[in-house]
Amino acid sequence: MSGDKFVMRVSCGTLACLLVFVLIILLLHGIREDYDGHSQLISELALGKGGFMMIFAFLALAGACICLSSALSRAFHKNRSLLLNRMQALSFGFAAAGFLGAGAITLQEDAPTHIACVLLAFTTLLLAMFIVLRAAPCRALRRGALMAILVVIVALLPIGLQAGEAQRLIASGILGWMAYVGIFLLSQSGARPRKTSTLKTSARN
Repeated sequence: MSGDKFVMRVSCGTLACLLVFVLIILLLHGIREDYDGHSQLISELALGKGGFMMIFAFLALAGACICLSSALSRAFHKNRSLLLNRMQALSFGFAAAGFLGAGAITLQEDAPTHIACVLLAFTTLLLAMFIVLRAAPCRALRRGALMAILVVIVALLPIGLQAGEAQRLIASGILGWMAYVGIFLLSQSGARPRKTSTLKTSARN
């Protein structure tokens, strides 16, 4: 994976898409004085002033899924079985489709379909986490997936969180994991290939 320019580029694409999503959400929070992030869902930002920007937010998440899937597949295609690689690609593909559907069908137009699209996206991203946890060839990626899964579990526990708080905690765990993987792959792809033991031996001599 060291020195792989494709992995570097799509990892940067992942981080850029996630940043776009975060900036749009923060901007909408700033211009929506009537919005209560504790009790209202993220999708409800589309219902008021500047709500059209949520389309671009969901498009950014879809792009992040596609970029991260491409980066993982390229980086570790030799270290895992073909079945796991295909399962991972399908998981990210369904997640991207879910986010695209959520952007195309707003909460106001068809609430059940919009919610189903969001649930599809987050559920399939969780499946991708489990695949990484099971099959990632390095401990750092497995540790990151485990921590994100634990965050999601905490958000689902009956600990008194309001709907908006629970959803944001789940989103933070999943999107934070995507950012972590993107940064990890970027750092690894930008590293110089290690010298072989033969070169090391000759250098010592």
